[in-house]
Amino acid sequence: MQNTSYLTYKLSPKEFLLYLVLFEAAAIITAHFFYDSIYPVIATNIFLKKYFNAVSNYLQNKRVKKIRLEFLDFINSVSDSLNTGYSLENSISESLKPLSALYGENSILYREVLYMKKKLLINIPIETVFEDFSSRTGIDEIIAFSEVIKISKKGGGDMIAIIKSTITTIRAKIELTEDISATVSSKKYEQLVMMVMPFAIFAYIDITQPEFFSPLYHNLLGIIISSICLLIYIGSIFISKKILEIEV
Repeated sequence: MQNTSYLTYKLSPKEFLLYLVLFEAAAIITAHFFYDSIYPVIATNIFLKKYFNAVSNYLQNKRVKKIRLEFLDFINSVSDSLNTGYSLENSISESLKPLSALYGENSILYREVLYMKKKLLINIPIETVFEDFSSRTGIDEIIAFSEVIKISKKGGGDMIAIIKSTITTIRAKIELTEDISATVSSKKYEQLVMMVMPFAIFAYIDITQPEFFSPLYHNLLGIIISSICLLIYIGSIFISKKILEIEV
């Protein structure tokens, strides 16, 4: 296994095509309802770069959340093994079984822990192993765990007790993050409904009364009014998104 970096997300060709189709479909629908013209679709393509940057950030955040959840189960397994008398190195190896059962052998943490195990078998220090992993994820909880292992190894003392205490702290933070995420998820669903609702109303009126929006199309005043409404709509999306962004 190579040293995979999780600091940035690179879209696969399949993902790139999928999100490109979604972008163009959204542009066509928006252009139809607001302007009854194909020309705005061409104009929106100037935002493709920013759009794909936003998509990459979204998928990166989603992957970070996945790694953090898997890491929570990993440290829970390590903590259980430490409580039964295993060394830290053996505890890491033992965590492969629950990770495989929970997430499968293709999961990120399973592959990374398997990689750690191989490194430990060739006598690479455990603090070096975790330092490498933490530097490739950039996730605060993993970095903190790596730093504690490094300090404990250098400073001596009751390393197992220190690591257990750190695991408890990290576990509490990750669980708090997930509780907040679960609380906010219902609001995000409401946000999604509110985003779709204007287009549902547009579609209904467009089908039942095709000429209703005609005065807004193909004239300067109508284009200005439609553009102002579109900007308000886009602005409301960004504001609601910012409101629901909660960091722990």
